[in-house]
Amino acid sequence: MKEMLNKDLQEMQGCSANALSATELCIQLAEKECELDRAKEALQAMKCDRTRLKAEKADLVNQMQQLYTTLESREEQLRDFIRNYDQHRKESEDAVKSLAKEKDLLEREKWDLRRQTKEAMEHASLLRSQIDMKENRIKELEAELTMAKQSLATLTKDVPKRHSVAMPSEPVVNGSQEWVMQAELPLTAAIRQSQQTLYHCHSADRQAALRISPCHSRQPSVLSDTSTGDGDCSSTPSDLNSPRHRTHSLCNSMEDLEDQKRKKKKEKILESLGSLSRVFARGKSQRKSLDPGLFDGTSSPDYYIEEDADW
Repeated sequence: MKEMLNKDLQEMQGCSANALSATELCIQLAEKECELDRAKEALQAMKCDRTRLKAEKADLVNQMQQLYTTLESREEQLRDFIRNYDQHRKESEDAVKSLAKEKDLLEREKWDLRRQTKEAMEHASLLRSQIDMKENRIKELEAELTMAKQSLATLTKDVPKRHSVAMPSEPVVNGSQEWVMQAELPLTAAIRQSQQTLYHCHSADRQAALRISPCHSRQPSVLSDTSTGDGDCSSTPSDLNSPRHRTHSLCNSMEDLEDQKRKKKKEKILESLGSLSRVFARGKSQRKSLDPGLFDGTSSPDYYIEEDADW
């Protein structure tokens, strides 16, 4: 600014130094001083603006740095959130898949249990029918046994008469009586015939009858041999062939057969009840271990519909 003023002064002096008067020079000088003052004020204002702009620039730079740091931190948080979200989503998907598999497995186990219970009930009904048949058979055998006992009782009433007819004489040897055995008495023949009919009625239980049959079919000769061979034996052949002894052995054999049948029935019933109790206990334990929220609002698979209809 000073240089411009100096140039103006030099030009003015070079043009017409002599032509201008003193008053004009004073006026021009005053104007130039005013212009100089205005230029100084403008320069001062520009300096103030420059310092103010520098301060604002520094503030803006600081704000930008803070903004960058906050943006970086928020970006890092966002990345962590996205990473955690993806991880949780994968874990939830895996959990849903595992729950679906467990649900399918539990459904299959449930339908297996239903099928097993159905089979167990059918087996129980079959066993019940078999038990009823065996009870009816036992009743028939009991009726036959009562008839045999009645026939034996009627036959035992005629024993004194037949003994008196078959054995008229009783020889005495060494002060003791010796009974004379006949070849075949009518009483023993009737008893053997009743035993044979009972033995043929037990064809279904032949194994049990075979264990008992030897005591039913002893011949008089065998009994006489064993009685004569053992001198210390207190029973005589007449006692062994007596109707009372044969009736007692027949009753014991029939009671043993009935006891064996009752034991078999009880064992079968206990086995069926034990299998049913194990099946229902397993179903209860699995229902307690299940989460009830897994089956809310879900339908059973298609491959179980047919079995459900049968059930």
